[in-house]
Amino acid sequence: MPAYNTNLVKPADLPKSYEELSLRTQWAGRAVINESDSEWLTALLAHYGEAKGRDVLRALGTNLKPVIVNGHLAVARALAAGEYVVALTNYVNLTINQKLAGAATDFFTIDPVGVFYMQVAASAQAPHPNAARLATNLSVEGQTMLTRRGRIPSRPDVETNPPGVLKALHERNVMPIQLNAEQEKKADGIFKELIAGRQR
Repeated sequence: MPAYNTNLVKPADLPKSYEELSLRTQWAGRAVINESDSEWLTALLAHYGEAKGRDVLRALGTNLKPVIVNGHLAVARALAAGEYVVALTNYVNLTINQKLAGAATDFFTIDPVGVFYMQVAASAQAPHPNAARLATNLSVEGQTMLTRRGRIPSRPDVETNPPGVLKALHERNVMPIQLNAEQEKKADGIFKELIAGRQR
């Protein structure tokens, strides 16, 4: 999900698409992205189709010359601190976490919204398996606690913090992304070719 520094960009000036974002040459060198975002890249290629998707990615890399940063949290913090104007994409919960801490940052939604899911597991042989289940925080109370830090709840009966985050996401083309090792390797190669390789 793209994000921006609210002291440097007005909401009315936010691009409405990745094509429009790629034309913001005034932001060249002032955009940031994590060193690898294979789910985001895969969602773009699926949304636009391989040929047009590559064109959009190439334009983002060539025109914006994004700074490559190691770590999504580092991206969120640097953007919030005003080191950059916009993040091409980042984990929305990290942007929200910075916003809840009072930083000048927010996310904005454009198509596509690529999402992926994480798993939680407890060993079947754990000495206290019920304690392990409690640690997953799947209760209303546990999920509500996690929203205080900007996490997106996995329960539909727990509201996001700030409210309306899921509504904003669902107004877009949400694309669940699942990658095997080979697909992730291919996406990383395309990222290096079209985004990271064009930053200079």
